[in-house]
Amino acid sequence: MSDAILRFNKALANEERMEIIYLLLKHDILYAKKIQQHFYLEQSTASHHLNILKKANIIQAIKRGRFVYYQLKKSAIREMLDELSERLLGDCA
Repeated sequence: MSDAILRFNKALANEERMEIIYLLLKHDILYAKKIQQHFYLEQSTASHHLNILKKANIIQAIKRGRFVYYQLKKSAIREMLDELSERLLGDCA
């Protein structure tokens, strides 16, 4: 497996990160503080989860002035799922 697929799967293997993904699906783009407040997370914990999702190419950070917003990278997620499906199922997919 490639490093990208492993990072992707590890990022998805955490309940809080999955909840962040669902929240971003619902709201499209959110200010980092809103994500933190929605889950009652410490700032450092929220940053940790957001960084893992960013490194896995699941979300992107958008800086607007002093504020950082996060948004899902839907096309990158689709590509990663397609690659994973191809590796797991081969021609059966």
